[in-house]
Amino acid sequence: MSIDDLTKLTVVDAERLLGGTATHYSTRSFAFNRLLNILREPNGGWGAPQAVELQVLLLVELCHVAVGVPRESVDGTQARFQAFIFAKLGTGGPQDLAGTLKLTDSATDEFTRILKDFVTSELSIRPSDFN
Repeated sequence: MSIDDLTKLTVVDAERLLGGTATHYSTRSFAFNRLLNILREPNGGWGAPQAVELQVLLLVELCHVAVGVPRESVDGTQARFQAFIFAKLGTGGPQDLAGTLKLTDSATDEFTRILKDFVTSELSIRPSDFN
């Protein structure tokens, strides 16, 4: 299942996939659901592109923490994201993705695609991973 397929899930479907209930979140399902919501509608009230980017990165880290990924790996999320931006765009560095793409007011399809690709690569999203 791709990230695009996952972003079409309802909250109840996502909870079922993650083994939770529709009334109580686990940390993992909360972070995953929030990631899906942001990636569905990055211009839907989550803030400017830089804020969206930072929320996505924090939620990826939270997903890692929730499943017990070693601290060194969690702490390296930002560095992996910078390397990912460089690999995708051939540019990057200390600047965030929104800055690299010169976005200020709203997310573009390219911005959203790169975030989705990073989330997919970081979390290796497959339904069996969340059982």
